[in-house]
Amino acid sequence: MDLFTVCGGGERVSLEMASVLRERGFSVTFVTSSEDALRKCAEMFQLPGNYEVIEVKSFLEGILRITGRFIRYRRLLLISKAYEKLLSSNTNGLIIDSGIDIPLATDISYIHYPAGLSTTKSSSLHWRLYNWLVTRKVRSIRGDPKLVLTNSSWTAKLIRETYGLSAEILYPPVDVDYYAYDGGVKEKIIVTVSRITPEKNLHLLPRVASKLPDYEWYLVGSTGQTKLEKHFSGKLLIAIENEKKKNQASNFYVLTDVPRGELRELLQRAMFYVHPLFPEHFGIAVVEAMSAGAVPIVYRDGGAWTDVVSDVSHELGYVELDEVPAIIRDLENNPGKLAELREKAVRKSMMYRREVFREKFAGILEKLLSQQ
Repeated sequence: MDLFTVCGGGERVSLEMASVLRERGFSVTFVTSSEDALRKCAEMFQLPGNYEVIEVKSFLEGILRITGRFIRYRRLLLISKAYEKLLSSNTNGLIIDSGIDIPLATDISYIHYPAGLSTTKSSSLHWRLYNWLVTRKVRSIRGDPKLVLTNSSWTAKLIRETYGLSAEILYPPVDVDYYAYDGGVKEKIIVTVSRITPEKNLHLLPRVASKLPDYEWYLVGSTGQTKLEKHFSGKLLIAIENEKKKNQASNFYVLTDVPRGELRELLQRAMFYVHPLFPEHFGIAVVEAMSAGAVPIVYRDGGAWTDVVSDVSHELGYVELDEVPAIIRDLENNPGKLAELREKAVRKSMMYRREVFREKFAGILEKLLSQQ
């Protein structure tokens, strides 16, 4: 099961799993909210997408979507519908959930981030009521999977605290070979890659960029697939542009929905990659940048820090974004150290190659089947 409401790292995990299953002789059927979205994601990731599909729709979810509100609850309504469809399909094979983020009574649940948790820090009555409603819905759906997988030790800790379950780490597949550093000369370029969504705190970046006027800073962002997603991304882009003008950050540029080839070319040239002020659950974009030889600087929380960048150097983490210019200046004044960190980042990125994911998932499948 995967809803395919976006085309992100989670959806790639689902499609890679399906590809491994098919290679091992399984017939794969997706339970999803959009067959068209599944095909588009498969095309984007250059992966097979010609699977049998059981499509689910929710009338109430459609009404709520018009308002642009209650995103987590809308997903839960679709999850509930998808699970009902799955149970009524009378399947005798493996049941794998790789996009719902709630432990269900399946063979495998891959949880990217516990669905009941809010990323909004607020004590208002509105948010308390909404979070209560979400938690109540999660409890009505959840079950006990035979095996829980997740994307980092950081997320595994959250799953243990939220659901009381142990999770095995299966790092997401990253196409590091596509972005692999070609050894070219690096330029004074900083890149940030992110969805254009409010929780990423992207409006803070122009102020930081203004303190590094000799660098070009590029925010490469995706604006979503639906008209509604693009509408809200558009509002945020206006806010970012206003911050750019306010801070006179003429060296800050925004590129939206760029082709992969253009992103690869930019990362190959970039000296640094700075991730937004957000605890990324894993951070595929961080690993892609590392493989391209851009030295990563990330927020000291989330899987991108605990499982990825902290192993390269503890100097590459920040608590406040205003710390970033000093980190960059220290490294540019020590070119030997900068080169050493670049090499370490490239080596670290190799841990997350597609082949590593596929081999480990195949081993998990074999172990699970041997126990049945």
